This record gives sequence, structure tokens and C-alpha cells, in this order.
Amino acid sequence: MSQNISIESGTCYVIMFGFGSDSIVSAFVQTQNNVYEILSDVNSRQDIMDERIANLEGRLNTVQISLDVLPDLLYR
Repeated sequence: MSQNISIESGTCYVIMFGFGSDSIVSAFVQTQNNVYEILSDVNSRQDIMDERIANLEGRLNTVQISLDVLPDLLYR
């Protein structure tokens, strides 16, 4: 059995020779496309989470700075 794998525009196409059934190849290609879509979705969500965490870190830094100056404000 030989195979040829190519990636075009984010879609994986696998062409397999030696199988007598097109349904096996079709199911394999569909599975690969589904995996690609899932991984793309996970990557997108990871980017969103990274942005949200960076935003929270910025807010925590602001709160920490405010807490650091609070004793000086209380003793005035």
C-alpha cells in the first residue's frame, strides 16, 4: 500500500492506493479533516485564553500597585 499526503489551504488530503473500497479512504479523509478542524478550534480558543490571561495579569498588577501605595495614603 502506498500513500500520498498533501496539505492545501489547511485541509489534509490523503490518497491511499491498494484499498478496494473508496469508503475507507473517504472515512479516513473525513476523520483527518475533523481532526484538523478540532485542532484549529483548540488553537483559536488558546489564543483567546492567552489574551484573557494577559488582561487579568495587567489588572492584578494595577491592584498590586494600588495596594503598595495604600499604607502611605493611610499614614498621611
